[in-house]
Amino acid sequence: GEWGFEGFVHSDWIFGVYKPYGAAAGLDVENPEPIYFGQNLIKSVKKGAVAPSVIDTACRRILTTAYKLLAAEDPFEAYTIDMVANEEHVALAREAAEKSAVLLTNNGVLPLRKSSNVSVFGSLATIANTGDHGSSTVRPPHVVTPLQGLSTYVGRNLTLAGDETDLEQAAAAARDAEIAIVIVGTTADDEGEYIPGNLSTQSETSEEKSAENAGPLGSGKDRGGDRRKLRLPDHQQALVDTVTENNPNTIVVLVCGSAIICDWADKAGAILQTFYAGMEGGTALANLLYGEVNPSGKLPFSVAYSEADYPFFDPDADEIEYGPLHGYTLLESTETEPMFWFGHGLSYTQFSYRALKARTTAEGIDAEVTLVNTGDTAGTEISQLYIGFPGDLVYRPNKLLRGFERTTLAPGARKTIRFHVPLEQLKYYDTSTGTWRIEPGTHTIHVGGTSDPAALLNASVTI
Repeated sequence: GEWGFEGFVHSDWIFGVYKPYGAAAGLDVENPEPIYFGQNLIKSVKKGAVAPSVIDTACRRILTTAYKLLAAEDPFEAYTIDMVANEEHVALAREAAEKSAVLLTNNGVLPLRKSSNVSVFGSLATIANTGDHGSSTVRPPHVVTPLQGLSTYVGRNLTLAGDETDLEQAAAAARDAEIAIVIVGTTADDEGEYIPGNLSTQSETSEEKSAENAGPLGSGKDRGGDRRKLRLPDHQQALVDTVTENNPNTIVVLVCGSAIICDWADKAGAILQTFYAGMEGGTALANLLYGEVNPSGKLPFSVAYSEADYPFFDPDADEIEYGPLHGYTLLESTETEPMFWFGHGLSYTQFSYRALKARTTAEGIDAEVTLVNTGDTAGTEISQLYIGFPGDLVYRPNKLLRGFERTTLAPGARKTIRFHVPLEQLKYYDTSTGTWRIEPGTHTIHVGGTSDPAALLNASVTI
């Protein structure tokens, strides 16, 4: 075909197939077990609803791929069990956690001093919370929790000063602490792969949906699936409110897989989003909070002020239609200011961008900008390049991310950051001709440390 694909196609894990005639559309394997295929597909062939040649073609693709794999020499060395979670792997896990954490706000509370009197709050500080329990799950030999990581760093055994179950105790402990660290967010019970107990049923019963909606968090507790709200669970929000009201030097750590609406952000001294930080998450957290590592992560999404700023979402819908815009492209098109822009992320130092230049070449667009560390601490910045398109022949978003560069600079140092955007990344798909095309006209180039239009340098080229 047009893509030159020679393998076979399999479904997602359950609910990737809806009718037996999906086979005629090119689906070869249904995972994880035959619910819509299997005997249903055999019956469809016998009734003439699916041609036998469809089955022959699917079998041919599956067997051809299997034969190629079995006949090929394994390019990798044997991977023995003693290599699992070895020192290099643990170090890499820690580095990934450190580099991906995003410092959302900081009113000067961070970085911490090792001598600070620190109290830790929130039940999530004590559990191994590495995210989804579905196909992405791994089973590391150890998981460093936030409380363990902080205890190891300060050299004493910290205990949980308070949690969601006793707000009066949490308030008293917060008042006594010099620094309060609150760990909140979600777990695999709140978000992740949802797999119903009976795969052979084609839809949930009304009783099942009612049970899900009635969960303790109203978010699919013990079920996984899509989160039903973008705010913290009520009991966690109450903890954040309690601690921040009693201690202005409160650091809120968000452990979750996506956006959390933070309309309470101005109450916190700092907010750090670690996502699901893996087996070395607790160690990475301590290194980040105490300045052993300067935060450098950037948000892979925008965080709005309100759910109403996002496209409508119905987790119980069987089908729904969305437009082509989402995230920062939608917010820009509606001139909606988010709380945190896509690409946002603070550091313990400051960076400035200067002298943006751009030009066209036979291969695409080249751009360069001067990046300066204007602070007094070494740090790493992720410079981002966005392209705006003419938009006369076909509708395009205001701008799209088309490049990024990671740069570490000493205090006062500067460096020229260079980007190259290939022609392929400027094209759009012309449905009338079935080809990829570049729209002629003025293309705008935007460079900075975030997608926030007010924080970007701008240039333009004509193609």
